[in-house]
Amino acid sequence: MKLADVFIEVPQTPAPAWFKEKPVQFIMLHTTASWHCKDYKHINEKFFLDYFLKTLRWQKVGYKFMIFCDHISQFGPLLLEQDRLIWQEVTYAEPKVNDRAVHISWIGGLEGTPQKLIETDNRTEYQKEAMWSLVKRLLEYYPNAKVCGHYQFSNKPCPLFNVVEEARQYGIPEKNILDKDPLNYHYIFAQMKNKRKDNLV
Repeated sequence: MKLADVFIEVPQTPAPAWFKEKPVQFIMLHTTASWHCKDYKHINEKFFLDYFLKTLRWQKVGYKFMIFCDHISQFGPLLLEQDRLIWQEVTYAEPKVNDRAVHISWIGGLEGTPQKLIETDNRTEYQKEAMWSLVKRLLEYYPNAKVCGHYQFSNKPCPLFNVVEEARQYGIPEKNILDKDPLNYHYIFAQMKNKRKDNLV
C-alpha cells in the first residue's frame, strides 16, 4: 500500500476559538477486541458509533481512525495549516494521553465461540499494511510523535501485537518508537503469536 492510498479528510473549517496548538506526542495503536469485520458484516461504522455514543454514553468515539477490512474510517475533524496537522478533535481511547494522542484501531481481535472467546491478532494483510501506511502518513505531520501500543499505558494486551517489534519491521525510525514495556507484554504477544501459528497448521 502506498502512502497516497491513505486518505485523511481535512475539512475547510477554522480551529475552535479556544484552540491553542498542542503537539501530538503519541500515535497509539489499538484493537477493538471485537468479532472481525470480515466475518460479521454488521461490524461497521454505525456499530461502533452506537457502541461509543449510546452504549458507553461517551461524548465522542474512542478512536480517530478505524481500520476495517477494505477501508479506513476517520472520526472527527482534523485541521491543516501550511502542511502541518495542528489540531484534531480529541478521541477517548486512553485517558492518560487523549489530548496528546492520535488513536488508531484495527477491527477484530476475537475468535472462537461466545462460550470460549480467544483474543488473537487476526489482522488481514490489508489491515497491517493500512495501519502502518497511516502511521507513516501521520508521522509526516507529527515528526516528533512516538508510535506506541495501548498496552504501554494500561494493563490491557491491546492491540494484541508487539508494536515496538512491528514498527521496526515496517521501517519506523527509532526516534519515533516508544520503546518501553512496563508489564512485559512482549512475552504474552510472542506466546499468542506462536499459539495462533499452531492453530493454523
